[in-house]
Amino acid sequence: MLKLLIWDVDGVLVRASWEGIFEAYKALIKAEGKDYRSFFNNIDEMKKWWNTDWHENEKRIDIKDIEKSHKIFYDIASRYIHLLPWTENILEKLLKKYKMAILTNRHSSSALKQIGPVAKFFEVIIGAEHLEKLKPNSEGVRIILMETKIARKDALMIGDMPADLIAGKTADTKTGAVIWEYGLGTDEDFAKLDFKPDYIFRTPFDFLKQLL
Repeated sequence: MLKLLIWDVDGVLVRASWEGIFEAYKALIKAEGKDYRSFFNNIDEMKKWWNTDWHENEKRIDIKDIEKSHKIFYDIASRYIHLLPWTENILEKLLKKYKMAILTNRHSSSALKQIGPVAKFFEVIIGAEHLEKLKPNSEGVRIILMETKIARKDALMIGDMPADLIAGKTADTKTGAVIWEYGLGTDEDFAKLDFKPDYIFRTPFDFLKQLL
């Protein structure tokens, strides 16, 4: 029986934007004294270059000041992001039945700024600064399971990217794919996985219909 919901942030609780990621990386690369066109020329090329694990992108760019680069990135990316209007109402209902946690490849301070009033619903919030390996690695999921003392079979990892679900699957939790206009992942992206998600959420109300 499900007891714990582990949520990704971008594309699930807040609107995600490829344009925002593109503009943020352009500025970040420029701050390193480099031309972004040495890495990609447009959003489509950036999607192929980009890795969900921040650490890998930092290595590719050879970033010297990690703290400065994070500030540049989030200052720009946050202009394209906002908390989805349904979030507080639906999370409040789910909290009556489940423990909830966040696992994000962002730094937790940035995630907290974005989710604002709904941060109170989450028992554990794990961000990039807490991990050696980011999603799709399952390290963060395992930490959350340990801190909440919930068995892996009773947990569900929810995300809008295959990396989110891979992290859950390799930790032996249930997985839930969020496929909608606010996220980054598509049906085609999830079809490439070698497993099927246990849940697919296409509207905010699917969370209530399938989980309550």
